[in-house]
Amino acid sequence: METPTATAKPSEFWTVFLLGLFLGVFGIHRFYARKFKSGIVQLVTFGGLGIWTFIDVITILLSKFKNSNGVVFTNPKPKVAWGIFAAVCILGIISKANDKETGSGGSGGSSSSHSSSHKSARSLIQDYARSHYGKIESIDIDNYTDGSYQVKIYSSSGYQDTGYKTATYKVSVDESAQEVTSWRYVGE
Repeated sequence: METPTATAKPSEFWTVFLLGLFLGVFGIHRFYARKFKSGIVQLVTFGGLGIWTFIDVITILLSKFKNSNGVVFTNPKPKVAWGIFAAVCILGIISKANDKETGSGGSGGSSSSHSSSHKSARSLIQDYARSHYGKIESIDIDNYTDGSYQVKIYSSSGYQDTGYKTATYKVSVDESAQEVTSWRYVGE
């Protein structure tokens, strides 16, 4: 005949479940269950890259997860707990899909996708011109064959460095560093 297994209080189930669900990659639920060695391993491996954490949360939901003394964390309301788990999973999937659509995929994004703060060379040149030369009527930007740009700026008031209403500059831009690296006057 089997001896009855001790069960934890319902509040302890909810604590270990929510810790596993939201902080499981750090092994916090294992520390709560006084399983310090495996908690440290989960902490170092980020929950076995999430796989171990996922298995732990399922084990908790199935009332199979025990603390260091063999006390089982029994699921007092399986429908509610599974509903919370499903909602968190669905929200995570939706959030990841939104990240891919907006190009802000975090560490999972490819190197070719840029965040919304990345500016093109032309935008960097226009921003630089406006910040250094004030009121500008228009800016023409043409590519040189050496990768630099010819920038022609038209103003109604003239420029401090030339005194003319039209000035042409040879400009180099480092797009990866998001900066104008050289700005040299070449004529009217």
